[in-house]
Amino acid sequence: MGGTRGPILGVNYYPQKYSWEDMWLRFNPDVIRMELEMAKDLGINTIRIFAHYYVFGGDNPNPYSSAFDKLDTFLWIAYSLGLRTIVTLFDLAPYSIFTNLEASKRHVDAFLTRFKNDGRILMWDLKNEPPFKDVKVDPVAASWLVEMYQYVK
Repeated sequence: MGGTRGPILGVNYYPQKYSWEDMWLRFNPDVIRMELEMAKDLGINTIRIFAHYYVFGGDNPNPYSSAFDKLDTFLWIAYSLGLRTIVTLFDLAPYSIFTNLEASKRHVDAFLTRFKNDGRILMWDLKNEPPFKDVKVDPVAASWLVEMYQYVK
């Protein structure tokens, strides 16, 4: 049980029939278990999931809401199969998060209140695909990433 040590062989995951935020809005533990078992049978040991910003409360999340309960269930399923989980925060969040550190910190705090030091989570991914300007990360987003990294650390 639980995540194994060694190299990461992972995939991004959401159920085949329920992508992005629908993973959480139409949450089906039986489907998730079946699909994660298939991933494990293929040699996958790490699953990266996306915590949709608005599904998880946006600027004012509640760490004891049903969305966080579903995340807890997902983590137990993955853990019971020996899979490690990477949780990606701020998925599909508006650009305004990069200029509202207080709201961003409230959002992170909800996850950390519930899951800080949770052994079922391999790592936190602060932001999927931060915005780019030309070939560089947008300077506002880059500053936010540094600030949030320090805050979470």
